Amino acid sequence: MTMTPTTSTRTSPYSQLRDTQFGHLVRFLSGYKYLRYPDEVDPSLWRKAMARDDTIKPNMQSDEREKPVDTTDQTTNASSANNLNSGDGDGARTSQGHFVEDGKDVHLVDWYGPDDPENPQNWSSNWKLLVTLQICVLNFAFYIASSIYVPGEPSIMAEFGVSETVATLGLSLFTLGYGTGPMFLSPLSEMPTIGRSGIYFWTFLFFVLLQLPTGYAVNMPMFLVFRYITGFLGSPALATGGATIADIRAKRLRKATGNKRLKSQSEIDAAHHTLRDDLVVLGRAFTLTFFEPIVFLWDLYTALLYGVLFTWFESFPLVFGGVYGFDTQEQGLVFLGIFVGGLVTLPLFMLWIRHGIVPKFTQPTFKPEMVLPPAFFGAASLPVCLFWYGWSARKSVHWMVPIVGSSFFAVGIITLFNPVMTYLGIAYPKYAASIFAGNALFRASFGAIFPLFARQLFQRLGIGPGNSLLAGIAVCFMPLPYIFYKNGVKIRHMSRNARHDV
Repeated sequence: MTMTPTTSTRTSPYSQLRDTQFGHLVRFLSGYKYLRYPDEVDPSLWRKAMARDDTIKPNMQSDEREKPVDTTDQTTNASSANNLNSGDGDGARTSQGHFVEDGKDVHLVDWYGPDDPENPQNWSSNWKLLVTLQICVLNFAFYIASSIYVPGEPSIMAEFGVSETVATLGLSLFTLGYGTGPMFLSPLSEMPTIGRSGIYFWTFLFFVLLQLPTGYAVNMPMFLVFRYITGFLGSPALATGGATIADIRAKRLRKATGNKRLKSQSEIDAAHHTLRDDLVVLGRAFTLTFFEPIVFLWDLYTALLYGVLFTWFESFPLVFGGVYGFDTQEQGLVFLGIFVGGLVTLPLFMLWIRHGIVPKFTQPTFKPEMVLPPAFFGAASLPVCLFWYGWSARKSVHWMVPIVGSSFFAVGIITLFNPVMTYLGIAYPKYAASIFAGNALFRASFGAIFPLFARQLFQRLGIGPGNSLLAGIAVCFMPLPYIFYKNGVKIRHMSRNARHDV
């Protein structure tokens, strides 16, 4: 159905402030008198939209749907709007008929028109960029909370009187926490009765608050417990998106009108969810991870690289503290090499996406495997980084040389992880959240276990041979991106869960 545009597509600073958590707080404290939505100021917006729309039925399987009730009655826009306000009557009807859910007509709350400013597709480019940047900063802040701990391990050992292995648990448990968290929290966010917004906001709020008891822990067990809990609670920032605007709008309109028939599509679907359906959602992340060959292979590869990454981080204090005599603060600065590598690589990667991938998305010949070519370069960059860094880390070589070598890890991670995650999302769009949650568990498990033997590895083998061993692991999986690029279509058609239409 084509609707007449009812609102401007312009995104104002006023609306941007209103949709923040601060804006919601202002609305609540003012009794919803300030920062009002357009449909609260002008109720004709939703009245006209609802009067035009058909009443709908839930999105169920064809054999479970109730048959439409034929009707020849026609109602005017005015009478339909009156029914919406009162919540009485048979609901809005069109010449196409209406559907009954549990004996009641249900009105679908959707966009007010193609130019609805709350539709993210109509947001201004600057607003889209700002939202994306906020998500990137949020993820950056969370990820850095794991790796930034490594230079502080000697201080932990001195303060609590623990061994190197026990001190490393602070990194391992945090990593394990943000791996196990999405396995439970991401599938829960897919349940319409729970949604994303609450999980996203409250878990991250407690992640921030619990940094205080973590920082002021009085003993090592207390410190380790809170490291795991904060990792678990912060994980939705990495794997869960925000609530759908339709859910928020439907709740707001029900409160404003008193009409309980106004529902979003996810709320309509939720009415027909059973406990068994919810358990299936929770189990999906596990089953797809371990019983879907495509997912398992990519998860294993990325997990091994994650383990290599955190094992490699453990060598930094040995190299820059032991070989080059850097103090704790100076050791923290050596990670800038990786940061610079990312700054150089990311713009080039984004240009490739813009000019090499985006134009192909709308073409009928597009295949998910088309996003994989950068992974060829990424898979090769990782062992180059490890060989360079490992064999240049000696007193006779300037400390800048291994730092330059470390920058190639950022090159490899960006050009490998992003195409792989994009590929999985396109190949399994229906189960993307569960697959990403499973991938997070796989990566975090390896990232938690590998550092526990990292110090012993480098102390017994040495920095050069130890990094060569890690590079050998990366070399073993180098052909995987190319194999899927050449044979991915055939492999996907062997799976019952992957897409077969592209």
